[in-house]
Amino acid sequence: MSNMIKKLDKISFRFLKTLNLDDAYSIIIHEAINLSGGNFGSIYLAKGDNLEKVYASTPTLYKIVSRGKDSFAYKTFKYHKPYKLDIEQFGDKFPEIKKLGVKTSIFIPLSYQQYSIGTIIVQSLKKKELKKEDYRILKLFGSFASLTIKKAQFHEDTIKAVRMSKESKEMEQVLEKIYKAGLRFLEPLKLEETYATIVKEAMKLVNGQYGSIHIEKNDNLERVYASDSLLYKIKPRPKGHIYKVFKKRLSLILKTEEVISIHPEFAQLKKVKSALLIPLFYLNKSMGVLTVQSAKKRTFSKKDLTILKLFSPFATLAIRKAHLYNEAKKAVEIRDYFIALAAHELRTPLTALNGYVQLLYNKLEKKQSNEFQLVKYLSQESKRLTNLIQELLEINRIQTGKFHYVLEEINMKDILKKAVDNFSFISPKRKLFFKNGLVSRQAEIIGDFNKLVQVFNNLLDNAAKFSAPETPIILEIEKEEDDFIIRVNDEGKGIPKEEQRKIFQMFYKGTSNIKEGFGLGLFLIKNIIEQHHGSIKIKSKENKGTTVEVKLPIAKL
Repeated sequence: MSNMIKKLDKISFRFLKTLNLDDAYSIIIHEAINLSGGNFGSIYLAKGDNLEKVYASTPTLYKIVSRGKDSFAYKTFKYHKPYKLDIEQFGDKFPEIKKLGVKTSIFIPLSYQQYSIGTIIVQSLKKKELKKEDYRILKLFGSFASLTIKKAQFHEDTIKAVRMSKESKEMEQVLEKIYKAGLRFLEPLKLEETYATIVKEAMKLVNGQYGSIHIEKNDNLERVYASDSLLYKIKPRPKGHIYKVFKKRLSLILKTEEVISIHPEFAQLKKVKSALLIPLFYLNKSMGVLTVQSAKKRTFSKKDLTILKLFSPFATLAIRKAHLYNEAKKAVEIRDYFIALAAHELRTPLTALNGYVQLLYNKLEKKQSNEFQLVKYLSQESKRLTNLIQELLEINRIQTGKFHYVLEEINMKDILKKAVDNFSFISPKRKLFFKNGLVSRQAEIIGDFNKLVQVFNNLLDNAAKFSAPETPIILEIEKEEDDFIIRVNDEGKGIPKEEQRKIFQMFYKGTSNIKEGFGLGLFLIKNIIEQHHGSIKIKSKENKGTTVEVKLPIAKL
């Protein structure tokens, strides 16, 4: 979930720029293809009772005629629900799509406020499998895209109207202010910070003096933030204006007499003259109400109302994002707590188990009987389980800041020799060649000896694991300016290009058939290397092999 928030943050940043419709369509399709891993894309928007194709990423898609109300595009539009279609199952119905080599079509709904406005279609040349979480991502992306289209439409309409009026510069400044206000929500914020930022920016946009946010909780509206403590004392009436705005999603301007006659508490504030009430809603569900009060002589105008109506979608998405961010953060904390607890609880009984297995191993080793082979296998599996638990503990130490380093002046050749000896002991039948490209005997760095040995143990182990037993593994070292460059080369099956940018992520295991491990090894390696002010990168081609390159700074004596 945390990755999802980051990715949508980047997408929303692009959407917040001032765009014309063509640029908006182009960016939406580009980001939709990137998000879903597709190859082509098109946008359909509602026109009367039908959908009209307004953009396609390739000219061929313009030639494909929609099947009208029987199409999945229309079904997505009507029910506001993402769909995935495997073309192989419906090949006869989609001959034009099949000719392009498309395997999967993904349909993303577009909606603005409570109305469906169209559908995004992304085609992929590969068969895609979507999880429940993926559909949530696509639906949230559709909301961003819808807002972008509406914003671009509004921008173009506004620019046309503004050019015909004397208020041209003023309106452009207003739009720019709204966009700048929206930029405040790009960074991850806590829910309380989000509320405060929304009220602050809304007050700034319309020159208000007070502001607050009401959010629906258990069928009641609760004031979750107010710019002045006195506002917390004012409770909304179930049949009052705030509930009316919430239920009907109508924006209102209230004058002084309307405000104070209902809520005399407002008289304690500095002469409130008028108030703006703006509904906050996500998709077709009301979330709450934003209120801004003016204490100046002038009362709020329809122009002020329009400005906050335009600002409202930014505020709503910011609240929604903050909720998702908090949920993701809690989920990660629970996961990390469980991992740490499980690892610690398993370590004690596993230590006893390893001890008994070793006793049996030593007792039966000389007999080489069937019983010894079973104990040997049991010994290997218990060691593997010990390593997995150790990985979990180390990851937990990293995340809690307890992963300590013993830094000293050490020799890079000694580190590699230790790693080679370990590898030769564990995999005596594998061909491992060491190429020493260093001219000088001196090869000092500042680092933690054991942790760096662990790095190269893991890299050599990966090279052996993902390559055929008869192929060689090459470990080489050379000096390049102020760094040592260490490479581990294998002739294995390689890593698919689309997976290479993910392999350093925690718990990522790729599409390999090898199931052992938690997908923590490379994450741990990268963390150790970076703590030594070094870097690591991977070059790989499928069916050719993989080269892992580690760069570590030379000690300056």
